[in-house]
Amino acid sequence: MPVVTFDSDAPGSKRFAFVGVDDVECGRDICRAIAKALNNTGVVAVLAGNPNAPNLQKRIVGLREQVANYPNLKILDTFYHKETPQDALATGYAGAS
Repeated sequence: MPVVTFDSDAPGSKRFAFVGVDDVECGRDICRAIAKALNNTGVVAVLAGNPNAPNLQKRIVGLREQVANYPNLKILDTFYHKETPQDALATGYAGAS
């Protein structure tokens, strides 16, 4: 059966194609958007979903690389959770005001 992976690749599989983004660059883009929204200053928490998802881990790598370009922007920590809105909120950081 022909298989295509998307979003999360499985390079060791017999899939014939992968459709997705450059996850490291995606993390850098996220950081640039956060920096712009916060005028390059602030403290942010990262809600990272499944800690075993390679695509999400690569996005965190990109975000952490990019944040080094913003000395007044700090990452408080990276929080993992099940990938549901309820579990993200249960971390105590999502939606906090």
